[in-house]
Amino acid sequence: MVDIGFPELLTLVQTVAIIAAIVIAVYFSRRQIEALENDLEARVMNDLDEKLHRIGEIFMEKPEFAMTCPPPPAGAPRSPSPST
Repeated sequence: MVDIGFPELLTLVQTVAIIAAIVIAVYFSRRQIEALENDLEARVMNDLDEKLHRIGEIFMEKPEFAMTCPPPPAGAPRSPSPST
């Protein structure tokens, strides 16, 4: 069997520790990136919800703004309702 001296053993342990530290750093950075993506998605959805809510308030305050869109043509297909 190969006889490993103390300096070689320390070098081997140091190499293993560096590799383990890199693996741990990559694992937690990936989790942090996923958390940031979820946070960003939640903020975007919240902003859209607030904007739609404000548009609804404006249409209730001034219904003439809701009438600025022309009605669809008579023969145009209708979009399916959410309940179907």
